[in-house]
Amino acid sequence: MPEEMEFMDIRKGTDVEFGQSIYEPFGIAQFEPLSFGGICVVSSVCGCAGFIKRICNPQEVRNVIIADYTNLNGMASGNIDELLKINLEIRDKLEHNVSRDVAAQIMANLPKNEEDLADMINRGYLLASQMSWGVVVENYILPGLPKNGAVKNQPAAVN
Repeated sequence: MPEEMEFMDIRKGTDVEFGQSIYEPFGIAQFEPLSFGGICVVSSVCGCAGFIKRICNPQEVRNVIIADYTNLNGMASGNIDELLKINLEIRDKLEHNVSRDVAAQIMANLPKNEEDLADMINRGYLLASQMSWGVVVENYILPGLPKNGAVKNQPAAVN
């Protein structure tokens, strides 16, 4: 990476960001390209998938694709014994099917012209503005803190 380049420059130039986490309880870095018109593809089990669903219906937004690798498409019922029989071959087939569908959705959602790109940037910016760390703190962290005065709104004195 050239010295004059910053990491955010990569986000600015991103067409598609993949956040296929299966262990991330919550993170919003996967959505940083939204402000620049990027498409963000996250897995349905990542904590940020729930966050975006609180803000919009991802199926109605071109900037967000949620890949659901837990969708068994009739390959197994919800019966625990059948689920335990899912082997590498079945898992690979499921992943292939979901990946194929995600690829098709990416191709359909990519901007085709300058007007599409401007729309993706505007909509992405609106989404991202509702998903900042400030919003996370205000809407999700502060409401969970004790309200009995244990947390004060004043900075601690510096000696």
